[in-house]
Amino acid sequence: MGIYDISLTLTENMPVWPGDAKPHFERALKMEEGEIANVTHIKMSAHTGTHVDAPYH
Repeated sequence: MGIYDISLTLTENMPVWPGDAKPHFERALKMEEGEIANVTHIKMSAHTGTHVDAPYH
């Protein structure tokens, strides 16, 4: 059995379901600014990107 990655890359300009907000990414910590890690906060709808829904969800 083969596995095929058909997932979309999450971007702030990707298409979203009508009425849903587009994804928003905020860099919270940056190693290049002396932090111990790179941390990004992501805000998005549950229906953003490639996913599978069950009937009548």
